[in-house]
Amino acid sequence: MDVLLDILGVPPVPAKDIMISPLLDRTQKAYEFFYGCSITMSTSAGIITNTFEALEPRVIKAISDGLCVPDAPSAPLYCIGPLIASVDEKKTGGASGGRLAECLTWLDSQPSKSVVYLSFGSLGLFSKEQLTKMALGLERSGQRFLWVVRNPPNEQGEPDLNAFFFFKTKVK
Repeated sequence: MDVLLDILGVPPVPAKDIMISPLLDRTQKAYEFFYGCSITMSTSAGIITNTFEALEPRVIKAISDGLCVPDAPSAPLYCIGPLIASVDEKKTGGASGGRLAECLTWLDSQPSKSVVYLSFGSLGLFSKEQLTKMALGLERSGQRFLWVVRNPPNEQGEPDLNAFFFFKTKVK
């Protein structure tokens, strides 16, 4: 599908680059459910989104001002993210057994605006080969980075991140 999507605030983007494949096929049940949800969303009691105003002010303003659904009401937008660990969770590491505390301590020690954050969300499943290529690119960039990695498909337990890095930087 070579349809370009016009999204307020960004240049036209090919639909196949930003939408999951079931939504590109109007015969799929997923498309039907997504379409129904989209139609009724503006009349809902509110929309909860995992962002915050300082991160996406133009998008939040466009939605809140009703620019996304002209000629229809806009539901209130509730920005609840990103979720931030409490002081107690930072000290103890919460359910992550100390990893969260280590990560945040390292991040707090970096110069302001010097760390690239890389996360592909819950759909970001990559093969070991793909992760290795991303790791190489990140290392070669010379940038500090914080990378959220999910285990490659069909692998159990924690991913061995040190196996992905060529320069054998310390990985936590």
